[in-house]
Amino acid sequence: TAGNVVVYAVAADGSLGATPVINTTVTPNLPYFPVGNNPAAIGVIPGGGSVYVVNKGDATISEFTTSSGVLTLAETLAVGTVPSAAPNAIAIAAVGNNSYVYVSDSLKNRLYNYAVNSSGTLTPNSVAPTTSTGNLPNGLTFDPTGNFLYVANFNDNNISAYTIPTPSGKATDGVPVQVGASFTTGTGPTCVIVEPSLQRFAYTSNFLDSTISGFELNAASGALTPIQNSPYPVPGGAGQ
Repeated sequence: TAGNVVVYAVAADGSLGATPVINTTVTPNLPYFPVGNNPAAIGVIPGGGSVYVVNKGDATISEFTTSSGVLTLAETLAVGTVPSAAPNAIAIAAVGNNSYVYVSDSLKNRLYNYAVNSSGTLTPNSVAPTTSTGNLPNGLTFDPTGNFLYVANFNDNNISAYTIPTPSGKATDGVPVQVGASFTTGTGPTCVIVEPSLQRFAYTSNFLDSTISGFELNAASGALTPIQNSPYPVPGGAGQ
């Protein structure tokens, strides 16, 4: 079904505004911003300016520019082909003065590699627009340096690590990631994050065995080492 994004202002103490930002780009105005079918993930360029919504149901990315919280649709980009593509997660890296976007496809088991143009729209890499992943990639995140991308593979019960190389082509060309090692998680990892405080540890939520897997992150190599006693049980329910 068709989805939407609701935007709230963030106060200095981290709380959200009582009412959503009004969509003044349409008449009559709306308290939300329409996107594609079955939106599954959202990404924001570091520092703001562009917002990307991954629409799994119709295999598109809704690309917005933003000002004072108001989203203006810049482009709707097709991702793969319907019904054989199912984009479901997004991660954004800043490499030098440029930003690059990576989107996973849970049906095709691959990443799409994009560069961000000055207008905020996306351009696929001209040499390697896709990179293979494990089976059913279900979550993406970067390490704090932006040098390594981690992909949680639901059906393989692992995390795949990728290196982000220094761009060798045009700034408007995406940067294909380079495949590295894989690291075993619990059963059915649904997402992967790096904790924001120390930025030394990565975690996956494991849906099928109701656990959380923890790893120490090597900032130099990107390797992940299991933390003692990992995985940890999730009391009272599934680890989504």
